[in-house]
Amino acid sequence: MNTPKLFPGKAAVKVFYVEQAELYSDLVDIVKQKFPMIQNEHISKKSSAQNKYTVITFELYVEEQQSLEALYEVLSRHPNITMVL
Repeated sequence: MNTPKLFPGKAAVKVFYVEQAELYSDLVDIVKQKFPMIQNEHISKKSSAQNKYTVITFELYVEEQQSLEALYEVLSRHPNITMVL
């Protein structure tokens, strides 16, 4: 049985947080440090259904799994982030 190759490939990372001044730009900076080639049109921001959280989606092109795991680790440790998917 052949296992599909996941990397390199596209991945969407969703970051959930309670809205705070300047947090959006801080999170974009974190992602751009790990994935400097990401373009602004691949970053979107919206509110959750009940406006409880803000969600940023980063559409990334990932060369290797370790890069994606490193990003998840940094984002997950951020004190103001509720969840990373």
